[in-house]
Amino acid sequence: MKRQLRLKGLGASSLKKTQEALSFLMAEPAVKKGARAGVAGVLLMVAVLLFAWKRLPPEVPLFYSRPWGESQLAEKEWLWVLPGVGVGVLVLNLKIASLFFKEEPFLIKGLVWGATLIVGLLAVTLLEIVWLVS
Repeated sequence: MKRQLRLKGLGASSLKKTQEALSFLMAEPAVKKGARAGVAGVLLMVAVLLFAWKRLPPEVPLFYSRPWGESQLAEKEWLWVLPGVGVGVLVLNLKIASLFFKEEPFLIKGLVWGATLIVGLLAVTLLEIVWLVS
């Protein structure tokens, strides 16, 4: 069975289908643990940023792929991109997993735990940056 993603307005039936799929996904213990771990990682990043915000310098090293020096620096407001990307990855992967919610249980677990892994790596990156500049 071939699936196609179509862009269209979210109607009541689409929201109902998404809610049904998400409730089915959260009934699976492995998926529920993965989603909770991902949300906990995002909340950890937000808490670290709120706690350390006043102690952070105006510029922090964020772009590690650039050559060493001033080109790696970004304004500290850019650190909010890390939890934002984490939320985006979690939501996107849960939405993709909801498309396959009955047919592919292994794919669903892979999507959820993959998103959790990405959130964990983002959290470690943020913690390292805060630890480095504090």
